[in-house]
Amino acid sequence: MVTDYALQFLQTDVLPQDRLRALYQVIQRMNSVYDLSELLAFLLDRVLEDTGGRRGYVLLAQESAEGTDEPSLQVKAVRGEGMDDAQVEADALRFVSRTVVRDVLREGEPRVIEDLRRDARYKGRTGSLSAELKWQSILAIPLKVADRLIGLMYIEHPGRNAFPNPDLEFLGAFAGQAAVAIDRAQQSQRRLEELERLNQVSRSVVRVLDLEQVLIRILREMTRMLEVETGSVLLLEEEPQATNGNSGELVFHVSVQEGHPVQIDRRLKPGEGIAGWVVAHGEPLLVPDVHQDPRWYGEVETGFSTRSVLCVPLKIDGHVIGALQALNKKGPLGFTHHDLTLLEAFAASATVAIENARLFAEARRARELRALNQMAAALSSSLELKTLLDTGLTKTLELVQAGVGAVYLLDEESGELMLAAAHGWQPGRNRFPADGELLGRVVASGEVLIVGNGSQPSPPVGEAPHDEARRGMVLIPMRAGGRTIGVLSAASPAPRPFTAEELDMLAAIGGMFGVAVENARLYEEVCSSLMQLAYFNEVGSALTASLDLERVMEIIIEGLNSLIGVERVSVFLIDEATGDLVLEYSDDVPETIRLSAPWPGVAGWIATHGQPAIVNDVQSDSRFLPDIDAITGFDTQSILGVPLKLGEQVIGVMEVLNKLDGPFTERDRHLLTDFGKWAAIALHNARLYRELDEATERLASAEAIAVMGDMALNLTHRLSNRIGIARVNATRIQAKCQAELSNPYLARKVEEIRRAAADSLTIIRRIREPFELDEVEPLEVSACLVEALATFQLEPGIEVIERYQPNLPPVMASRGKLVEAFCHVIGNALEAMGSSGQLWLSTRRRLDGLIEVIIADNGPGIPSRVQPHLFELGFTTKSEEKGGLGLGLWWTRVYVSRLGGQVKLHSTSGRGTVVSIRLPAIQEGLG
Repeated sequence: MVTDYALQFLQTDVLPQDRLRALYQVIQRMNSVYDLSELLAFLLDRVLEDTGGRRGYVLLAQESAEGTDEPSLQVKAVRGEGMDDAQVEADALRFVSRTVVRDVLREGEPRVIEDLRRDARYKGRTGSLSAELKWQSILAIPLKVADRLIGLMYIEHPGRNAFPNPDLEFLGAFAGQAAVAIDRAQQSQRRLEELERLNQVSRSVVRVLDLEQVLIRILREMTRMLEVETGSVLLLEEEPQATNGNSGELVFHVSVQEGHPVQIDRRLKPGEGIAGWVVAHGEPLLVPDVHQDPRWYGEVETGFSTRSVLCVPLKIDGHVIGALQALNKKGPLGFTHHDLTLLEAFAASATVAIENARLFAEARRARELRALNQMAAALSSSLELKTLLDTGLTKTLELVQAGVGAVYLLDEESGELMLAAAHGWQPGRNRFPADGELLGRVVASGEVLIVGNGSQPSPPVGEAPHDEARRGMVLIPMRAGGRTIGVLSAASPAPRPFTAEELDMLAAIGGMFGVAVENARLYEEVCSSLMQLAYFNEVGSALTASLDLERVMEIIIEGLNSLIGVERVSVFLIDEATGDLVLEYSDDVPETIRLSAPWPGVAGWIATHGQPAIVNDVQSDSRFLPDIDAITGFDTQSILGVPLKLGEQVIGVMEVLNKLDGPFTERDRHLLTDFGKWAAIALHNARLYRELDEATERLASAEAIAVMGDMALNLTHRLSNRIGIARVNATRIQAKCQAELSNPYLARKVEEIRRAAADSLTIIRRIREPFELDEVEPLEVSACLVEALATFQLEPGIEVIERYQPNLPPVMASRGKLVEAFCHVIGNALEAMGSSGQLWLSTRRRLDGLIEVIIADNGPGIPSRVQPHLFELGFTTKSEEKGGLGLGLWWTRVYVSRLGGQVKLHSTSGRGTVVSIRLPAIQEGLG
């Protein structure tokens, strides 16, 4: 499409041939771009290239400013040097001379300025801006569609007289075509938004089959869509339904005012009032001032003042059944012709919904009622076109008791009927002429056609959609908006008679089918990502419904793999205590990765700036941190990351790595950003819940240990006294009764009593130790762990891997007892591995503030049946000969609990054992 202004130069000799060719190429490119952002970027790049400008802007007039002397402009695109994204979003308009802009808009002509600060036309008028300007030369080109000014292009250069001889003829032609392309893209964008909204409200209406509910929903959606004060649905009351002899009157079936139903008993005679005129003529009507229109009937409701009316007929197959009326548009502008077009489009769906509801209400046979209900439910159950066609075809074949059928959709561009679905047969072709003897007749007439029932001859082989079943066949037009959009066929090997009621029902099904198909098409064209967004909403709900941190992470990984499809998902969280950015969750990462401030890497940049980032080639991005790949063993190729925010506070970063089906896109960024809002809340809630749960567990354990300690100290003190007496008595007998002990049996038994008493006292002392409150001091757990390891003589085949986090806050404990607790766990690990294996020792500070010591081995693991008893007093898997008393792990847990900490054990058969000892940092106190 070429504007009149461009055509003027294309048809004369004003432009040289090379410029004409260049302009044709630009026009061809502009006409192929419908995305506004992409179009504006292309236009600016082209102008900057042609003029040699260093930076350019596109300023477009806002809708709210239409009709004013000085349009309100907004910077819609910026290209060139000296402007980063943050500046553009914040105050790009500040870098534009508004004096120049006003001048160009007022005169409607291009402006070439050699030096803004010295130009006599603007001297003294640029204000404080001139002191800030580094850009001297300016080229401003208005953008006009016909006589309507929609904006301008503003090109800058820092040098003086940078545009000495601009090709204004070429730029004028270029700007004229650019304005048309921009206007087209804006209209297309608005149209897509309106189609999406119209699709949603139409779906809401056609899903209901109860007439009253249909009418209420029609009005509710209409008043919301058009933003009006009140509205009504008026239906013609035909003769069989008239109750007072006034046949053909218009009845206010449903009316609402500000969302509340209003009862209007007044009836309008044929042709009476604006609604009567619309019904009588079958044409829509926009009345901006009812008091100036002779067709105005007057108020039908007391206490309401009507200013303006928008009224459209409700028509089905050319037959008017009533009117849809909107009163008093909110806002100063009043109703527009665009509102009228929108209401006409909505009325088409509303009419079908009303007619469907009437058919449903008037159907007398239970089977027909069920069939229509099932068909309506099937057609409204999905907006995915393939599912819709398959479901609708199956239901139709069940209804007419046929085993073979097909759906043909009209391709308006080619004028052919395309096979879209088939059941019970293998099609030999998928394209049919829309003017053929059978399908063409149905398309042209819009009526159901019966073939092979005795009244119609069998069709020739070449014309039959499915030749093997053409003896008994019904062809049903699929209608929407008063036109046939396709044909639904059902066939059987034998002739199949149909009653008039069945044909009426099939015609209704064709109408329902047609509207459903149109809605599905709109859905695919306008909202192709709704299925993903619906899934995203489902995942988001599941996220916020769970308080289990591991489950939250499972949902995040599953959700992102379904939404985007990636090789790995990683979550970094900010440790509030240390300020580190911690890689807390990632698939199969063997250890915790901490990034100290200032945070490096792509994740660090995202957390620092609070902005998302797309890196489709990590090797070419200086922010990429290869150290993480070295630790995780993962080969990162591309990264998409977004900040996890609670309000404006960044709590972490969520990254997806290596998209499976190509590079990451802006659409992926929007999806991940929206997903991150749910994920941030879920992770925060789960962390709080876990911290609360563990704090409660620690408190309960500490209280239980305190009570148990008091009891243990009391009981062991009494036992120690009594067993001590037994040991003393046995010793005295050995000393004073030498003659009696000449009997070997008696001597052996007395010695056994003495030794048993001594061993019992040792056990009692060991039991008392963790409960006794001795001197505590601030201790560094890493040093205590090293000291505990030094007490063991390691086998040559044992490899020790140590990773201690530096600068950990100390814990309050007794050095000897803490080292002993570590020794019990290390000793068990070494004994489990035998002469070879790997022993991991590490320390870190957790996000909940606890200091964690991890002792792990790759030994044979602990059987699941044994694990519940490991911390029980006296339970041991060692024999007495090996010194197994069942005190080590019990002693360790009791002592750590006494300090306000926890001991966690996880073991998998064949994969080793991990023991986690968590202690409160010194600033948290002992409790």
